[in-house]
Amino acid sequence: MTNWLVAAEPDVHPPITAVELPDGIQLAYADERDRRCAVDLENADAIDFGRSRPFRKPPAYRGQRNFPGWWWSATTRSHVAYESWLERHHLMEADRDARVTGIAGQPFELSWPRGKGKRPAGHVPDFLFRTLDGRAIVTDCRPVKRSDEDFRYKAAVTAAACRVIGWEFRLAGEPDPVWAANLRWLAGYRQCTALECTPNDLFDVDTAPVERPAVPARPQPVPVKAVSARGRSEPAGMGKKQRDCAGCGAPVGFIGRERCCRCERAIREAAARAECPGCGKQRVLRDETGRCVLCSRCCRECGHPVRRTEDTLCRDCRRRARQAAAQRPCRPTRIIQRKSNVSHHGQVTAAQVSQIGLFCCA
Repeated sequence: MTNWLVAAEPDVHPPITAVELPDGIQLAYADERDRRCAVDLENADAIDFGRSRPFRKPPAYRGQRNFPGWWWSATTRSHVAYESWLERHHLMEADRDARVTGIAGQPFELSWPRGKGKRPAGHVPDFLFRTLDGRAIVTDCRPVKRSDEDFRYKAAVTAAACRVIGWEFRLAGEPDPVWAANLRWLAGYRQCTALECTPNDLFDVDTAPVERPAVPARPQPVPVKAVSARGRSEPAGMGKKQRDCAGCGAPVGFIGRERCCRCERAIREAAARAECPGCGKQRVLRDETGRCVLCSRCCRECGHPVRRTEDTLCRDCRRRARQAAAQRPCRPTRIIQRKSNVSHHGQVTAAQVSQIGLFCCA
């Protein structure tokens, strides 16, 4: 599949160097139940990638530099995954191309061993396109300046695997900015939702006008101009449902109510207000404390204010309560005697009692 315009990609990738296919290479994909399946390259052409799931979901994390997402494709009538805005551009190009009949994002993974003691290498192509003539085109999107040696080697292995399967492979670079801006604007109108058909069936739709029997015109009622309580005119047909509040003049959305919800709530709160014994202001008192909300949040020991509603003690009272709970009665535990102050018969004299220390539990 060639590009729409030659100037669409000012920076073209150099030709891919042919390499030998690594031994033990396999193709893995995710089926319609998101189960990982591995097949040989000879059997890969029989897989229906239109019903499979993306092998690698677009990641999302904080500080991410690329912009992944899901693009609603009018060709497949489903969401297609992309991992960067460059992939989204080439996805929009394929979605606009009338020759493309199928699009699969992150379709499969090619993995091959690299040697003993090393992790196997792998590569997930960006897209797989199906065309009207039955071709399958595997596409990798990468700017030319970011194509390092590792990516070039993986692209060469992918191209060799596509030749074995019977597919085509191409590298897509950055598009022309003017072409990309026009394509983004046109992509907003590439939605085939009015007709149950594919984009290629639109050429066979009969656009001739259909003759329908004339329907007699119905008599239109004369619109009555409603006037609100404040003297302002209201639209016709909105007299009772859009009346003004008797308190603040705001619109009332309920039939049979003269005040808005804010005024109704203010009236209920004013009826429930009373003088608070703590601050002496007219406030709504709480049933459990008999005070207002601010006065109810105070320490039960010293009366100082507390920060949280579930606390009943302030910080100092909580510290004193913890210290009081940790205190225990002091009692002697053991007597330590010095050998130099004890006689040979094992008796302690009265003068030596002062050398005996009593230690208590702390």
